Amino acid sequence: MSQQLTLQPAAPVSQTITRTDRAEATGSTAPAAILPAAASVAPLISLRRPLRLIGWSAPLVLAVVSGLVCQLGLTKSWFISWPGMLVVAFALTSAITDTLWRKIPNWLTYPACLAGLAIATIVTIAGPSAWAGTLDLGASLSGLGLCFFCMLLPYRASGGGAADVKLAAVYGTLLGWQAGLSIIIVAYLVAGLSLMVIHLSSNHPWLLPSALMRWLGSAWFPQVVAAPDETQKKLLRRPIPLAGAFAVGLICVLCGANLFGN
Repeated sequence: MSQQLTLQPAAPVSQTITRTDRAEATGSTAPAAILPAAASVAPLISLRRPLRLIGWSAPLVLAVVSGLVCQLGLTKSWFISWPGMLVVAFALTSAITDTLWRKIPNWLTYPACLAGLAIATIVTIAGPSAWAGTLDLGASLSGLGLCFFCMLLPYRASGGGAADVKLAAVYGTLLGWQAGLSIIIVAYLVAGLSLMVIHLSSNHPWLLPSALMRWLGSAWFPQVVAAPDETQKKLLRRPIPLAGAFAVGLICVLCGANLFGN
């Protein structure tokens, strides 16, 4: 007896995205179950070229706008200076992209960092001004280096996103090491408290604290404390969008919460 073969139509391409594809699209190695849907990163992928153009041209546009406002003498606030406008625009944009797509694109971090170094070079050569601010090249480079290496340690320990390291480096470049380190500390406090509130209000409020205690205990006393199980490991590997917490840290520092002086 012969068997009749039936051909099934192929699934649409949009339905054949694998978990690996999703991880590559978001730039994360976290489990696919806790990543955004693949469609959520479509705007960043389909508009990559115009967004890259906007990202690289935005610092120059802000420089022109700030220069015109300073020339008119309407206000002497730091927020209308070139670094002031740039850091505010960077904080808002990075918070939006990281919250919605769990991604801080290179077209956002690299231009901002290079613009910060250019501003600091202008201050070093021409002196402080209402347009370029007061941060010289030495202070900018020290902020870049210290903030980069301070974020590099938790990145290497937890396997988080490298974009968070570049995010901190940009803040250090634009604001100096005192403000940059203060923003990092406040950002981690805000992120930790937010994560604790979310889990305490869930159906499993003690899952995160127990995972943290087992992770710390197994690191210090491996013969006594068992390592976290797979569920707890997945929870500890969950990507946390830090750019919004960094924006909160920026607000706190600009309001006077600079932990290392002015």
